[in-house]
Amino acid sequence: MATGKQTRTIELAMLRRAVDALFDHVMIARGINEVVIDQPMYWSILPHDSRKMDEPPSELGVGNLNDDLDFVPSVLKTGASPVSLTLTEVAPLLTYVGEVVGG
Repeated sequence: MATGKQTRTIELAMLRRAVDALFDHVMIARGINEVVIDQPMYWSILPHDSRKMDEPPSELGVGNLNDDLDFVPSVLKTGASPVSLTLTEVAPLLTYVGEVVGG
């Protein structure tokens, strides 16, 4: 299996603009401002297996969108010191929103 080891760089400012444009589309063009979490549980590939392409994951983790959502307000609190790792809590929320509004 190809490992895809081409080195690239993620320009964070461009990624932010792309995410903003996607939210503008969903919220402004489509008029969607909320998404109900009716299926909160999801499977996740654990970090130590997520980029090993030479074998399937040895085990799966379980996530909960409600738990992930609980991290969001802490980032927005006045005087908060956001932790970069919280991006790993936001990612499943973004995936869910994309699946729900895109389907």
